[in-house]
Amino acid sequence: MSGTVALAIWVKTPGSTPAKTRLAAATGTAIADAFYRLALDAVREVAERAAADGGGLLAPSWAVAEEEGEALAWWRGFPTVAQGGGGLGERLARVYDALLARHDAVLFIGADAPQLAPSLLADAARALVTGAEHFVLGPADDGGFYLFGGRRPLPATAWTEVTYSAATTRAELAQRLARHGAVRELPPAFDVDTVDDLRRLRDALAARDDLGAAGLALREWLLAWEGTA
Repeated sequence: MSGTVALAIWVKTPGSTPAKTRLAAATGTAIADAFYRLALDAVREVAERAAADGGGLLAPSWAVAEEEGEALAWWRGFPTVAQGGGGLGERLARVYDALLARHDAVLFIGADAPQLAPSLLADAARALVTGAEHFVLGPADDGGFYLFGGRRPLPATAWTEVTYSAATTRAELAQRLARHGAVRELPPAFDVDTVDDLRRLRDALAARDDLGAAGLALREWLLAWEGTA
């Protein structure tokens, strides 16, 4: 399929695979699970609005950790692509290759940064198809990345040689991407892994006046959670 940019949202199916384990260690599983479910809805809403803003350029999908039929049946609204087995680097490489074979470029985001603006995703997609850069990378405050985008094939080692969940993750990936094309860095942001991140998300959403129904529901939950934390 030409003329499109795949937007893959990396997810785990609630009830099938534990998600946000670092957050759960501090808040308990029930709170972490409730946040994750609400964040999934909010990110889906962001992706839908970004696709509309992009005039059909963006094609959202779920990149699902599980391959079981019951897990995949949980997902609605977007097509699904299975991450498959192996380490994170192997899974990133597999999904990137599969989507790049069907689209002009690929964007990756997670479900733990629901504060991202739809316009940022639409702009990143347009930069890939019209700009000079071959890759875009959104640096996260913890040293990782909240967004990746690319329009050139990559060897599997560009993904598998990176140390993930480390303070050096983004820098290592950026270094490997630079061997294969020009890299554009987006403004820094954060994703939610800790209680402090939940509070940052609460404040970020409180400052927004453009949230949809799912974003508003997440904001209300965060305000109620803070009152009981």
